[in-house]
Amino acid sequence: MKHKLFENKKGVTNTTIAALVVVSLVVSIVGTWLVLESFQSKYISAPLITKTQQSGLVQLDVNGPIQPKYVGTTGLVTLKIGS
Repeated sequence: MKHKLFENKKGVTNTTIAALVVVSLVVSIVGTWLVLESFQSKYISAPLITKTQQSGLVQLDVNGPIQPKYVGTTGLVTLKIGS
């Protein structure tokens, strides 16, 4: 014997599905916006510029081509900017 709840064979209407999709999109967009706003106000700030410079010297040394290989360690890359 089936319960009365399962006797309705119409199922979920297209209008209900469309409404649920719209609600889920709105919740997703609002949630993303709130999270981005909270990060922006806490962690991201504009750099403080105290001195401007019109010119400078950049030196880049390039060695010959080599085959890259994985060595299993990390490295440090330094860009020397001097005058």
